[in-house]
Amino acid sequence: MNRGAFVYRDNFLDRSEIAAATELAAAVEAQRTSVHELGKYSDLRWFQVPLDPKWPIAAKMLAELHVAAPEMLVFYYLEPGAVLHPHRDLTGASMNDRIRFHIPIKTNDRVEFVVNGEEVKMAPGDLWCLDTSYLHSVRNDGDETRVH
Repeated sequence: MNRGAFVYRDNFLDRSEIAAATELAAAVEAQRTSVHELGKYSDLRWFQVPLDPKWPIAAKMLAELHVAAPEMLVFYYLEPGAVLHPHRDLTGASMNDRIRFHIPIKTNDRVEFVVNGEEVKMAPGDLWCLDTSYLHSVRNDGDETRVH
């Protein structure tokens, strides 16, 4: 088992919920901003849009995790050709009593997500737990933007 990333709940979203989330992500994509607007990482082609906790995908995840007020709730967009180099960060580290959860909405077979030295294949609709204190990297070699 990969201690840095694991499925919290398989098929958390059904096909219709994935379709609705994909449609929502496309509808709000024009509002996206760079995750790193300034500095040496500003050209990463990695973007975010805040989610309203009342939107169905957000409300369902927050209810599952028994969270009323999350610190961060976003759609992440990783464009084709984008590469997030191997790194560690503490904004989702269990040692800081913080953890991240991902729900893949839209992905492709050419996305490579490596956590703790192991490739992790995240299927749309699964709810994943991710401890970002473990070394992790992501690259999108596909032709479509990946959305989590």
